[in-house]
Amino acid sequence: MSTHILVLESSTSVCGVALLSLQGESQHLRVRTHAESGEHAERILPMVEALLDEAQLQRSELSAVAFGQGPGGFTGLRVACGVAQGIAFALGLPVIPVPSLRALLADVTPTPNQLEVVALDARMNELYVAAFPNLDPAVGWELGYNSLLIDAQHLPKWLHLMRTQQGAQVVQLHGDIPHAFPELMPQLQSEWLRVASPTLPTVQQVARVAQQLYALGHRVAPELAAPLYVRDKVAFTTAERQHGAGGNPAAVWRPELQS
Repeated sequence: MSTHILVLESSTSVCGVALLSLQGESQHLRVRTHAESGEHAERILPMVEALLDEAQLQRSELSAVAFGQGPGGFTGLRVACGVAQGIAFALGLPVIPVPSLRALLADVTPTPNQLEVVALDARMNELYVAAFPNLDPAVGWELGYNSLLIDAQHLPKWLHLMRTQQGAQVVQLHGDIPHAFPELMPQLQSEWLRVASPTLPTVQQVARVAQQLYALGHRVAPELAAPLYVRDKVAFTTAERQHGAGGNPAAVWRPELQS
């Protein structure tokens, strides 16, 4: 029996759709992408139809719908999640939310005593970050520090803290830091820190993680699927500012609070 997983990823400026078809030990991945962030909503469904037509597959033959959960662009996350929910509701299918920061490690080979860290530009001079210390063959990358938002200037100290907490000899940094924050690169020169080639989550990576999660039974009902925003507040209210609140309320990690 064949398994067909429809995959949607629009957390970045590139909107991607993939169809992952599995039968026994064989698999085939079909992909469509469109690089224009303002057109995700109008492009995503036509790309879905193009892939299904190419595969000569009916919607009723789909097994699940996966989507890049974020964090990422708010509008893009809502587009992917909303379309995934709509298709899944209509067809009675489960949904597989795939965290975008985890997806970036889909092609990374684990190295002993090496901590994998992902950091992506969150705009407003901030970063989405997460740390992954281990790869368990049964469940994939183990999340050592959950996705959160930090000020970009705090990245060097946060990386040092993650290395200390996880007892890693080496930290490898993935994401788009070299392109988004080139001014940070001099502070990221260290014998224990490696900076991987700049990259953003792709629909191919989301598909690979979705395949693993599907096999493990990590699926949710359509009504339970939701974007992972991380930044859920972008400004203090007037009353909060009058009481002395300042800075960005969403950048929740503060180095001065760490021992």
